Amino acid sequence: MKKEDKPEEDARRAAERRVGAAFAMSLLTPEADPGKLPTLEARLLWQTRELREAAVTGLVERLGLKGEGGVFTEAQYEAARPGDPVTLEWQSAELTVRLRCVKLTAGLGEGLALPPKGKPRTSSAIGAAVRDRRTSARSWLAGDITGTAPTLALVELDRRADFETGDHDPKFALRLGFADAGAVTQFVTVPKKAGRYDSVKTVDHRVSMAWDDGLRQLGIRVHPEHGLGEKLPVGLRYAAVWLVRKNRTARNRWAAYVPIAVLVTPQRSGSGIAGVQGWDPEANAWIPYPALLLKLTRLAEVAVPGTENGEPGSYYRAMDKQRRDTEEWLQKMLRSLRGAPTLLLAHGQNARSHWTWLQDGQVEPDRIRDGHAPARRLHPNRRLVRVRTVQGRETPQWWGVNPKDEANGLPSHLWVPQCDGASRVFYSTTPKPAQFRTSAIEADKLAPRRAGEHKGDTRIDTNIPGWNPGLVEIAVLGCHQDDGDDPESLALAVHQMRQPPDYPQALALPLPLHLAGLGQEYVLPTLAEEVEDEASAVEDPQPTGADVIPAGDGAPDPAMAAGLFTEPDPEEDRQAPPSDV
Repeated sequence: MKKEDKPEEDARRAAERRVGAAFAMSLLTPEADPGKLPTLEARLLWQTRELREAAVTGLVERLGLKGEGGVFTEAQYEAARPGDPVTLEWQSAELTVRLRCVKLTAGLGEGLALPPKGKPRTSSAIGAAVRDRRTSARSWLAGDITGTAPTLALVELDRRADFETGDHDPKFALRLGFADAGAVTQFVTVPKKAGRYDSVKTVDHRVSMAWDDGLRQLGIRVHPEHGLGEKLPVGLRYAAVWLVRKNRTARNRWAAYVPIAVLVTPQRSGSGIAGVQGWDPEANAWIPYPALLLKLTRLAEVAVPGTENGEPGSYYRAMDKQRRDTEEWLQKMLRSLRGAPTLLLAHGQNARSHWTWLQDGQVEPDRIRDGHAPARRLHPNRRLVRVRTVQGRETPQWWGVNPKDEANGLPSHLWVPQCDGASRVFYSTTPKPAQFRTSAIEADKLAPRRAGEHKGDTRIDTNIPGWNPGLVEIAVLGCHQDDGDDPESLALAVHQMRQPPDYPQALALPLPLHLAGLGQEYVLPTLAEEVEDEASAVEDPQPTGADVIPAGDGAPDPAMAAGLFTEPDPEEDRQAPPSDV
């Protein structure tokens, strides 16, 4: 993009976000007066003036808002409390934006009340400290939330390394407590300089990305239009499944297994608007995406200590129970999708250990199995696509061969393998991400440049990070070719969903899978209320980061090798450009 075109492009993206935000808010508050503009209300829980000012500016720029939203003194900001915040407000043609600013007080941003470094910390002590901070956070924020619709809180908090130990980091407890109060959360670190660490110079970028992630949690996303017309079924929706398995680690004292499903429903063609919903296994219904995130904190609760992953005993009995539960969950969720054409997406490395039908050697074209019954033909309204990535080196790195005597390149396309007959397997490549824009494909550490702009030059650029791109495989496992389905068109739609127009760069996974995978940020295993007091009397040995789900017979965990377990980055805010590419 040319530099002179950037302001116009930023304005276009901001307008799309406002339209998307208005639609998402109308879904969250269906009881609102239709004659009034939808209202996007968020909370800024700040600790330092520098980040507060940067966060306000970041929201204004992200949504293209006009004006300051109000003028307040520093004393007013300091005196604000839940229920009596400093409220900034903007009006646009699409919606009203209201930001409630409250300083994070009551000791919520301090380390958890645990023994100091070097002293033993049992699971029961950590559980009690998390429970106390969770309760305090819920009571504190509940004083500022009056409605029932999920809201967003942007929270300024020290990074994990700034607390006495990792166990003292309160982020886990704050996310749980604020979720109990009805708020999804996005954390951004306090700007500071410490040795080589400097988060002051990147504060503007970090708050901008934090707002983007926070709005995503409210279901505000611009859907990429496929532009394939009649080559795809009219009204095609996109569903994605993601199986979250949290193992017991030093940070996460309890293990949990929770399946997640997300449904993206595009609205009128050309608008970029789509409704984002999540599957509620208790109500057997689709609910707004942020409501699902809040519910995941409860779905991850452990009812009985020692049975987090199924019946006590061997690993294999626990895995067998999880697979049965997954199949039952799939059957109910898939039954709800029969009403309209739906493309179901699954990530091979993530799902195949529990949904074994996705494994090579098990899957059959244009059929599906989601239980013990034999495979059956796909429902007329359903299509099935399996995505595989470079995870576990299952797909190769790639490059494009230049037909001329010049440097090879990294072209971005959907690739169709040469084969006899119609292919069902395709490959997706996207442009080089921003954080590797300085890496040169023609670079050679051992010899002068062989081609390109600097051909023949001896250039030392070993300090520049290289980028080894990974191929994304798109396998159209099920469709209805006899009824006019074109596998290549379905694959192209999936490829295009890796490039939403409001993201600065491409995603590693198609948008529905991306949203489903990010739901694991809210799968935070804790003991259920009714067993916490009883469990606190049990002393657990200190687990290490390598500890896995208890296996009575000492069996290894093949799900780990299959890439099923994926922890989100503990630092959700970023100093570098986003890494989900």
